Amino acid sequence: MGKDTLAAVREFVGFHLVDLQGDSILRQDPRVQLNFNAVAKGYAVDRVADWLVENGYTDCLVEIGGEVAARGTKNGKPWKVGIQVPTKTADGARESFETIPLPDHRAVATSGNYRNYFEEGGVRYTHILDPRTGQPERTNLLSVTVVAPDCATADAYATAFMVLGHEKSEQIVKQHPELEAWFIVAEGDGGFTMRK
Repeated sequence: MGKDTLAAVREFVGFHLVDLQGDSILRQDPRVQLNFNAVAKGYAVDRVADWLVENGYTDCLVEIGGEVAARGTKNGKPWKVGIQVPTKTADGARESFETIPLPDHRAVATSGNYRNYFEEGGVRYTHILDPRTGQPERTNLLSVTVVAPDCATADAYATAFMVLGHEKSEQIVKQHPELEAWFIVAEGDGGFTMRK
């Protein structure tokens, strides 16, 4: 996409272009589009988990595309979920790097740049766009895993943290004790480290 086209499209990006009135969202311009991909899977996980509990399934773990919500326990102990090892290719092996407990009414979401991308001219373009630039995110993060009270919240923070980078995201986590986050940071030698 050329710079002129990108600049024209970015005129229609931002919360300042929508208004909340009661239960309605009003667009200030009909060309503004709303996209809920950053929270859609998390929201769906929450709704399915709530439905299961309402129908008598008090101990369950719901997962959709890597976003997970826990209700109850597994044999009296917190559920456990794994944080995936980043892969060099989109179809790399799925292995857990670390396992974390997921207590009742907690949820986890991971956002990363190593599964959903395309390459052109030797450059990798991820699916996560930075709304400030209109370009794919460019941080040293490979993935972010967030634990929150609900999966939609975890999903939103995980995506936002991928754009913000490790340092700014860590400051936000410190201000929100209801959140936990694991950051997998790329190292210059092609390796990575995990920071919590």
